[in-house]
This record gives sequence, C-alpha cells and structure tokens, in this order.
Amino acid sequence: MIKVDKLNPFGRMCISLGMIPSSYKESLTYEEQILWFMNYLEKTVIPALNNNADAIIELQGLYEQIKTYVDEYFDNLDVQEEINNKLDDMAESGELTEIIAQYLQLAGVLAYNTVAEMKTAENLTNGSICKTLGYYNKNDNGGSFYKVREIINTDVVDEVSLIALNDEELVAEIITGDYITLEQFGCKGDGTTDDSANLKLALTYANTNKLKISASAKTYYINDDFTLNNNTLDLNNCTLKMNNHTITLSNMSYLSNVIILNGNIVLDGGRNKLSYCTIKEFQNSAITINNNGYEDYVEYIRIENNSDSTSTVCITNNTGDETISHVSGYGCYKGIITKGADNYYEDIHLWLNNNNTFADSIFAQIESTGNVFSNCCSDSYHKPIYLTTSNLKNTLSNFNFIN
Repeated sequence: MIKVDKLNPFGRMCISLGMIPSSYKESLTYEEQILWFMNYLEKTVIPALNNNADAIIELQGLYEQIKTYVDEYFDNLDVQEEINNKLDDMAESGELTEIIAQYLQLAGVLAYNTVAEMKTAENLTNGSICKTLGYYNKNDNGGSFYKVREIINTDVVDEVSLIALNDEELVAEIITGDYITLEQFGCKGDGTTDDSANLKLALTYANTNKLKISASAKTYYINDDFTLNNNTLDLNNCTLKMNNHTITLSNMSYLSNVIILNGNIVLDGGRNKLSYCTIKEFQNSAITINNNGYEDYVEYIRIENNSDSTSTVCITNNTGDETISHVSGYGCYKGIITKGADNYYEDIHLWLNNNNTFADSIFAQIESTGNVFSNCCSDSYHKPIYLTTSNLKNTLSNFNFIN
C-alpha cells in the first residue's frame, strides 16, 4: 500500500475557492474534501480551459512574437544610426544648440585671437573663462587667460588687467601666474609707439600682486620717467628707448637683461640690484646711486657712449656700503665719482673713445675714505685716480694704468 500524506491545509484552500461553506469545514472528512475538489475540477475548471483553449494558444503565439522581436532587435541594432537620428531630432528642436551654448559659456575655455575680438564677443556670460592668443595680434606675447564676471562699483577698467566687454554689465579680469609680460598689458614694443603708460600699468599691477615682469627681445619706446618700487623686471635683452628719461630702482627692486638707450638709471632707497645691463648714448651720469641708498649691487654692466661731452660719468655713487663689479665700456669723461665711504669696486675697466676730451679726464674721482678698488683698469684716462682732499685712506689692489 502506498502511503499518501495529507495536503495541509487543504480544507482552507477548498473554502477559499468559495464552494464549501466555512461552517462545513469541521464536519467534512479529508476524503470528502478530496472528492469535492475532484468534482470541482471536472465540472468547473476543465470546461473553462476547454472553452478558452484558442485564447491560450493565441496568447502563446503573441508571446513568441514579442520574444523574437526583442532578440532580433538587439542583434541587428545600429547604435550609430540611432544616435544620429536622436541628434538630428535634437538639432531640429533646438535642444542641441542650447546644450552646446551652455557648455561653451560655462564649462569650456573660449579662445579669441586678440583682446579686441574678445571685447566684441556676444557669447560671454558671468563665469566664462577666456583665452586670448595675443593682445593686438595673434602670438605677439600678449596672450592671457581671463575670467568674465559682473562689474562692480569699485572696479577700475584699465583695458589691460580689467577689460570692458560687449555686455556692459560684464568685465574680463586677467588671470596670471608667477609673472606677467609687458605685452599682456598693452605694450607694443615696435620702437615708435609710446609704451610708457602701459608699462606703468604693468609695474603697478606687478607690485600689488607681487609678480615678476618679463618682456620680448624688442624695442620699447618709453617717453617718460618710471620707477620700479620693489619690482623685479627681467627684460630678456630687450631695448628700452628712453628719450633721455630716467629709470629709478627703489626699495629692493631688481632690473636685469636690458639695453637702455638714451636713458639713465638711479638707485634709491637701498638693497636694489642692477645686473646684465647695457647703457648706451646717455647724458650726464649713466648710473647714479642716491645718498639714501645702501647695500646695492651693480654688476655686469656695459657702457657705450659716443658723446664728446665732459659731463658724462659712468657711475656717480653718493653713498656707502655699495658693491660695484664687472663694469666695462667707453665714452665717459669721468669713470667713477665716489662720494660715500666703504664702497667696493671690482673688475672695472673703462676707457675713452676717439671723441672724448683727454685733458683732465678721470677714471676714479674719490671724495671719501675706506673705498677699495680691486682689479680695476684705467685705460687712456688723463688722471687714473683723483683725490679731492688729502688724507683720504683708500685701497688700490691690482690696479692697472694704461695711457
């Protein structure tokens, strides 16, 4: 005999079908419940299935069609075509243009050939980042990054560090690194355009933001005096055409790698440095150190002057504790005038040119004590050393005289 376990809770299932009143639940035996369920299948369920057989077959067919479509769709899908179709729809509706415009205005860097081109651009918004490839012309060393922002009441629009734009409510503010160039601040360096005002803007900006200044190997026409006030100006062997004006180094400024034409240099305030400079065709004193100076360094200076004036001097030193070394050149009626004490002069070689007046020309005019001249050469001067008063104690070491 086969043992058959009861289906539990079979009675509850039968009642849930709604055919056995719940009051009969306890009165029916398990066998009676099974007999009832078999009768329910025979009289109710099987006829219903027979009557809906065609619908079931149709449903099965539709299911197979859907499954086949899905399988074949992904096997044959051309993704690029779908993308192109979607892009075409977005372009036609204008949605694509709007997305690109938002990206360019906010997320990307907008590039322009010149500052003038950036100023007239109509696609700039607050927060845009711009790059110019030049200031006046592409690749003129004036290219910069700018951030576009809303203008405020305290802004000073100078058209170099802060530039007005087509939208009057916006300005482009320059973004700098460790240094700026003269071209970024509008200097042309063509030898004829007066770059004085733009140079001064660069100096002010660099001083405020503690930046160095660089330039291209060009000729900048500077028709005015200007001052370096705690600035560093490394000019890449460019020429400053000064038109008989003066450059003043003040308060620990540094000027290097420059040719000064028709100009003079003054050191003021102490601890300045002048190096690797050539000074040409100047009037009066090529280099003057004021009496409030101290611990300045003047080194690797070339002097070239073709004037026959008896007022030209290479270096006029009005103070003490200065170091002056590696100075050479020609054309100064007086080489060095030293009025202060305890200065150190080393490797100074100066000579007269064919136009200079020989009579009473002086290599070193000494008006104080404690100065040292080491490895210096007085070449073709009438008086190598001239002491303005007696009893001045100075030191000459390896001093050469050539007449």
